[in-house]
Amino acid sequence: MLYHVILHIGDVALIESENDFIVACGYDENDEAQTWAQGFYFSYFGNAVTLFRKTIEQENELGKE
Repeated sequence: MLYHVILHIGDVALIESENDFIVACGYDENDEAQTWAQGFYFSYFGNAVTLFRKTIEQENELGKE
């Protein structure tokens, strides 16, 4: 299956597949197979964007501590 990376910040990526949108944590941009450690799958783009934003915000907050 082919994936299209919409947005990638740190090790978190917002990815579009043929059927859904994925928030991928632990995304490895150097891996040709496009692998990630954990993925959350959504049918709707808005839901995926919301989780992506919250994940990035949490990572930023953890980095400040």
